[in-house]
Amino acid sequence: MICYEKDLMLLVSPVIRCLRVSRIIHRAFLGSVSSQGRLSLTYTCRVCGTRQGPKFLSEKAYKEGVVIVTCDSCKNYHLIADNLGWFPQSKGSRNIEEILKEKGEEVKKGIDLLKIKNMSLYTSHISTSSLQKGLLAFGSAITALLNPMRADMVATMGETTAFRPILEKIRQRMESDICGRKILRDRPRITSATVDLSYLRTLPHGTLGKEYSIFLERLNTTPNERPTVKFIDDDDLVYVMQRYRETHDFNHLILQMKTTLLDEIAVKFFEGIQLGLPMCILGGVFGGLKLEPKRQRAFIQQYLPWCVEQAVNSRLLIAVDWENHFEEPISELQKAYSISPFIH
Repeated sequence: MICYEKDLMLLVSPVIRCLRVSRIIHRAFLGSVSSQGRLSLTYTCRVCGTRQGPKFLSEKAYKEGVVIVTCDSCKNYHLIADNLGWFPQSKGSRNIEEILKEKGEEVKKGIDLLKIKNMSLYTSHISTSSLQKGLLAFGSAITALLNPMRADMVATMGETTAFRPILEKIRQRMESDICGRKILRDRPRITSATVDLSYLRTLPHGTLGKEYSIFLERLNTTPNERPTVKFIDDDDLVYVMQRYRETHDFNHLILQMKTTLLDEIAVKFFEGIQLGLPMCILGGVFGGLKLEPKRQRAFIQQYLPWCVEQAVNSRLLIAVDWENHFEEPISELQKAYSISPFIH
């Protein structure tokens, strides 16, 4: 389908202004450096109790110099290595491993120090370089655009374009939300093993659980169909991406958007604006190009302004514990999360 230049700019410009995606992508590409000779430090802050990291540091500095990191939550400083004896509190210990050993503790109790070159950080992890990620992103994007039914390619594009600053920003926003913080700590999963679909089918119509079960039945799918994350190089950020995937269907339900092309584009724009994920923006833009001109104009004039308003004014939906609200009416959840239903 042909999209007029004016219409295309109307489709793209509000989102670009809101997200400043190009700047984020530019920083992510130019800021990436080789992992050789670096260490990844993930630890639990003893002051505020939040999980920190990964903090990337020079292996040489860790073994021969001084390393100090700052907690992103409470802003306290943590001494990681003092090979030069600059700080009395290190009491002669050269690094965090020796410091803990002096206290009779082990690194495993909250601190993981890993060499990150060609290392699998979690069970499904596939280690890739920046160049490999770029090639995967390009190839999967082309394939996904040509065939949106290729869930594996859509997933790969989502992961390889989800640059670290974007996922870290999402995690920070979740940390600032009481429920989001609990989700990051407990890491609940939405799978067939954790969701009792037979029970959800018994709930009254209009409740989140009942509508979720109907949604899945219409698509002939289950919660387990969501692909496992593979290409995110961070054990904490991988959960953020996995949580996004497993809660995507609830975004459809709370926004009352079906799985038609038009409604899917609306959800993608909503997610792209609220989360900043490039995959969502690209999916919304290129999906919009597939619409016939009449529907394109309807989307630009009606759907897009509504998407922007909801994404900006509503609660951060990835920080919602959907699994604890199955018995509640969707209409009540919309009020609680500042969602105004789209008026057709």
